[in-house]
Amino acid sequence: MNCLINNYEIKGDSIIVTFSDKYKIEQHSKILLIKRKSQIEHTFKVSLDKFSKAYIDCDIFSTGIWDIYLLNADSKKIRSQGSDEVYSNAPVIYSSSEKNYNLDFYQTKNENVSIKVTALDLSVDLHKVKRNSQDIALSLKLDPMYPLENYDRNSSSIVLEPMNIQSNYIEIPANIEQLNGHYLIIFTLTKKNKSHLLKLHLGKWKVNLKYSINQVYRKEKIKILDDSLLDQTNDLMELNELIESYFYKTKNEFLGFEFKKAVQIRNIEHFDFDEDKIVMTVQSGLDVIAENSDLKTSFLLRNRYTGETFEDIHFTETKEKNFNSFKITIDLTKLQHKIDNTFTIFDAYARVQYKSYFFQKKLRFTEFIYYKDHYEKNTFFKQKNSLILFSQAYSPFGNIKLLTYKLSRKNELKLKYNRQISKVFSRNKDVWLIGERFDTAQDNGYHFFKYCRDNYPNLPIYYVIDTSSKDYNRIRNFGNVVKYGSDKHFNLLLRAKVFIGTHDFENILPVPGQFLDSFQQGIRIFLQHGVLGRKNVEYHKQFYKYPFHMFCVSSTKEKDLVKSIFGYDENEVKITGLSRFDSLDNTVTKKSILVMPTWREWLTDEKTFIESEYYKRYHSLLHHSRLQSLLVENNIHLEFYPHYRMQPYIQHFKSNDLKNISIVQLGEVTVQELIQRNNLMITDYSSVSFDFSYLNKPVLYYHFDFDVFFKNGILRDKSETFLGEISSTEDNLFNLLEDIIHRDFVDKIKTSDKRASLFNYIDLLNNKRIFDEIKSIVG
Repeated sequence: MNCLINNYEIKGDSIIVTFSDKYKIEQHSKILLIKRKSQIEHTFKVSLDKFSKAYIDCDIFSTGIWDIYLLNADSKKIRSQGSDEVYSNAPVIYSSSEKNYNLDFYQTKNENVSIKVTALDLSVDLHKVKRNSQDIALSLKLDPMYPLENYDRNSSSIVLEPMNIQSNYIEIPANIEQLNGHYLIIFTLTKKNKSHLLKLHLGKWKVNLKYSINQVYRKEKIKILDDSLLDQTNDLMELNELIESYFYKTKNEFLGFEFKKAVQIRNIEHFDFDEDKIVMTVQSGLDVIAENSDLKTSFLLRNRYTGETFEDIHFTETKEKNFNSFKITIDLTKLQHKIDNTFTIFDAYARVQYKSYFFQKKLRFTEFIYYKDHYEKNTFFKQKNSLILFSQAYSPFGNIKLLTYKLSRKNELKLKYNRQISKVFSRNKDVWLIGERFDTAQDNGYHFFKYCRDNYPNLPIYYVIDTSSKDYNRIRNFGNVVKYGSDKHFNLLLRAKVFIGTHDFENILPVPGQFLDSFQQGIRIFLQHGVLGRKNVEYHKQFYKYPFHMFCVSSTKEKDLVKSIFGYDENEVKITGLSRFDSLDNTVTKKSILVMPTWREWLTDEKTFIESEYYKRYHSLLHHSRLQSLLVENNIHLEFYPHYRMQPYIQHFKSNDLKNISIVQLGEVTVQELIQRNNLMITDYSSVSFDFSYLNKPVLYYHFDFDVFFKNGILRDKSETFLGEISSTEDNLFNLLEDIIHRDFVDKIKTSDKRASLFNYIDLLNNKRIFDEIKSIVG
């Protein structure tokens, strides 16, 4: 028979457990408590007075489950059970100078008695909020179950600590008062407090109550029961940026405090082509502005290649609580006059102005299925002598893109009957079409085309390029160069068997591939733009309706990455090396440095660009007196080549004060020439650094925003692909630069082992391997 526990009560620092007289307890028996999933156990004497009872010291407890046993005189362990009265009692509260616990006696599945020990939450309701300008006074009503009777007067304060980081904290005075049998915790967060907090941390803060009992301090989380806290306490701080501050209830229902930058809302709820119009329903506003009367909103389209804007957009609005809902209409009969080139991409933006604060971001979908080569919404718009195809596409982040393709009426007919025409032409020689971005000829596409023309001049292999491009003159005399979107381009397209690109095929197709039977039935080759291993680019097989049949890489590790992350099969990934590597050679004639950073996708307009850390860092670097001195004193020339997406803003870097520094514009010189004629490269994360490493020339890396740039993850370990010394500060970068100049541009870090993991081949046979692999597929 198990021993029975009749009752329990807490007295001081002990729980008194009383046993039933139905079970005779022997002299020298003890009560035993064992904490589950641990080796912790404690024993206490059982006194045999009028009632058998034991005194359990509450200080032994920690949170968890404790099982109760009786140890008789010969140390036999007997499991304890409880009477019905035991389980009807409410949990008791144990409070000491250091901790508060709920002690709950409960019945297990086997009808035994155990104690569940949980931390006692300091639970509060929102009693009152008083506001005076940006001062917020909170009165919190404490749950009467919580023991505060013995707290030391004038010892209490509210402690605010940054969430998830080690940083400074601040304390503000708090009063604990009694009202109608309840305790109230009262404190005021002043405007001055907020300014101090904001200097320490922009983000979320933990809010705890600190007080003492018998001069021993304890700090407790505050569990808040009220959901209206945010709406009642939010304030808008008009500083250099709009900042919202408020108290809120965390996911675990604790009291928290947060500073949050104003975020622009720009969500597309619906998009469609309606005859000769684009119709969208859009949510737009600022998430920190409850009333929209002070907001001014407008919309625009921007040509990605020329920067020209189209702002003749009609919209009507419907006011909502925290944003405005707009119906937008874009008249294609007006937009057509902004389309001069055969292929154009427009980005759509929402502009919001609140007082002197200006916001502008791309419109986006929050729910979408992303494909790089297939567009659900399309419309054909007829002009007098031509046709424009409008296609609505997505960026990887859901931003809307409007792609436009301009076709002659003759090519419109070819497109309409492309399947029948392709079947007729299929009896002729197969055509290969090669390209990069539709307006360039200097990357892997250019070098592979040159190899084909030099070695197989009689094969029908063609290069596609916009003839207005600055690179056109570099390639025009090779022969078999075709103008993007021309009649000849369409004729070749309908006969094409092989499509070869360094980027997505929208750059070498005059219409989306979903409209072309020859493209869908053809062989698709990806030469690549660089070596993969850093940024998680979107060349995953799942993003294509018509994926690549052959994916070129430079090493075994890169092949494994393309298979495991991008989803391609073993036989689809070929270790060939990059075409352009065959033409790399050192042509350095004087001491020179190339500074060539990559882009930041979040910089979507000029204003954002010139306000960004990215621009400020590189502007400071180029104009720094220490750099000027190093260049002049050592007779070194520096070439700064902004990424092609940065080129529209290149004027912001130019200055008459720059000494021994050239700002290189797109089209003046090829990237390959820059790589070959410079001794040292300074970059951040650009894959062009692999070309420098291929030549065994040193690279310095400037990583001032590594965590932000790679917030979506990095493909390979940082140490595998950054072959050179890395700096996160300007001063350290100059120290490294000065050191390497004094060593005559000899890298002190040996990179030969890492170099071998990036390149399976360092020879002049990359193009041959690519050609042979394509021929093996074509047959």
